[in-house]
Amino acid sequence: MAKEKRPKIMFLIETMIVTKRVEGIRRKVGFEQCFVVDPVGNGGGLSLLWKDEVEVEIVNYSRWHVNAWVMDGELRKRWLFTGFYGHLETAKRKSSWELLQQLKPEGQVPWCVAGDFNEITCQMEKWGGKQREESQMMLFREAIETSQLYDLGYSGDRYTWSNGHSEGTFVNERLDRYPTNGRWQELFKEVKVEEVEDGSKCEKVKRLKCEVGQLLEKEDVKWKQRAKRSWFREGDRNTKYFHACASQRRRKSRIIQISDLSGRILKDQEGIEGAFKRHFEEVLSSSGPSVEKIEAGTQFINLG
Repeated sequence: MAKEKRPKIMFLIETMIVTKRVEGIRRKVGFEQCFVVDPVGNGGGLSLLWKDEVEVEIVNYSRWHVNAWVMDGELRKRWLFTGFYGHLETAKRKSSWELLQQLKPEGQVPWCVAGDFNEITCQMEKWGGKQREESQMMLFREAIETSQLYDLGYSGDRYTWSNGHSEGTFVNERLDRYPTNGRWQELFKEVKVEEVEDGSKCEKVKRLKCEVGQLLEKEDVKWKQRAKRSWFREGDRNTKYFHACASQRRRKSRIIQISDLSGRILKDQEGIEGAFKRHFEEVLSSSGPSVEKIEAGTQFINLG
């Protein structure tokens, strides 16, 4: 991918490999320089690779970021690059947003942030699984706003991460993004973000979506038949509304009380069954029951 797109700078996240191995990757993909933050234990690891045609000066770094000044050989303009990695644990992600705000440069410095934030800004950036807590997403949005960053958007696949599961547990999210400040966008007016699709992943996603769609269609037919409503008028498919309709219909079909021919009100199940039995035994034993006599046994039924 690096050879095909020929970037001048490349930031790698969760490398899980030490400096010596990154050096081998650097040479293989055609970069002259690199800076590595080694992983801790079995996770993490950050790497910034660049070509000699740009000047890069590392400012500071941690397990969660790499801050560097970049001087482009063509523009001769210096700007700040921050490679960022949001905390994996939700409870500790607030510290990531505090770090992001601390890294904000002073003055009119062009600033570009790129990385895996391990968070989404809205439910539209997620497919599958349970919904994200609104308060959780709000903290992320506030951090971006406070840092005066603006998302560059994207072309291509909306989602940048999946859990690799199948069927009902499959989840897709947009965790990687490239926010910049206004000064950086003025400097690089033509820059666009392109999400490079993984062909095998796309095929898997399409197949799973197709399978889920077929299952939903089957559920829709079942609940449509039970609801006996104009379901297209009411909106979403297979929602709580249709389940409620079918359940309500089932409740309405239940006999809660009956008045027998002597005028007694019967509410218990045994009494109701006995009244029906006695009435229809009388009706069916007759050689020619009238319509009035049949209706007499059902006019006092109360359905609930």
